[in-house]
Amino acid sequence: MGSRTMMQRRVAHAAAVTALLAALLLAPRADAARLVPAKSAARATPRSRTPFKTAAALESGAPAAGPDATAPLEAGNATVVAAPEPLAALRVLALGDSITQGSVPSENANHPYTLQLQKRLQAKLRRPADVTNAAVGGAGIFAVGFNNPVTLVPYAKEMLAKNAKFDWVICLIGINDLLRMGRPADEVMRGLNDIYTPALASGSNVLAIAPLAAPGFVSK
Repeated sequence: MGSRTMMQRRVAHAAAVTALLAALLLAPRADAARLVPAKSAARATPRSRTPFKTAAALESGAPAAGPDATAPLEAGNATVVAAPEPLAALRVLALGDSITQGSVPSENANHPYTLQLQKRLQAKLRRPADVTNAAVGGAGIFAVGFNNPVTLVPYAKEMLAKNAKFDWVICLIGINDLLRMGRPADEVMRGLNDIYTPALASGSNVLAIAPLAAPGFVSK
């Protein structure tokens, strides 16, 4: 496959993943409760309105008025409204193999879809996004990585344990197990659950993507 075609596939992949995440994140509340784990939906609490202080209160050190309280306005006593806090960055962890790594052997280089994903999420959601690429070329549930001799279950658990909570964990894993290792799909699925379970337990949402077809190797 030519490098141009490979790059086009990376961009298309990023667009597809962005559309999925954006649809989930921007879904109405009723749909969101259905799309994300129940315990994640239960944790969501409505934000209170921003407290405010009058200029006099700021000088005296008096506490801010509550969201439903009103402060007396006197001549020359301007009301100061606190600016809304900036949105925290959406944190995404992308787990996978050389597809997520963006490997282009003909160029001996990587063009990961996660670079496009981060840009597209920021543009679509109008908030910062931080997408961490945690791919290991050649690795899988059973397959060991080429340059990093690990399998992805312990590697994923390590990434989840040593980092602050991710909002989303993307898993595109399994092609090396099915192709190179000849493992049956049910065994691969059981291994994937060993990644999904701790990810959900950490409070992250999981976006599971089935292995992509590899022309010349996998026809469907």
